[in-house]
Amino acid sequence: MVQISECCIWRRYGTYTLVGDKYSEHLEYCSYRGWENQDFSFKMEIRNDTIIQSGEEKIDS
Repeated sequence: MVQISECCIWRRYGTYTLVGDKYSEHLEYCSYRGWENQDFSFKMEIRNDTIIQSGEEKIDS
């Protein structure tokens, strides 16, 4: 999985589950090392031909 933002490209992989509109992922590897072995949860929605993912991707520092 590759995330592209205004400032950087992060390479990461891990596992995910999707149950209904609840998407959860566990990052096993991330090029931004502080995010490794973290869990994130989001809400997923499909509108026509668009996937909308909402939530906050945040780790405790």
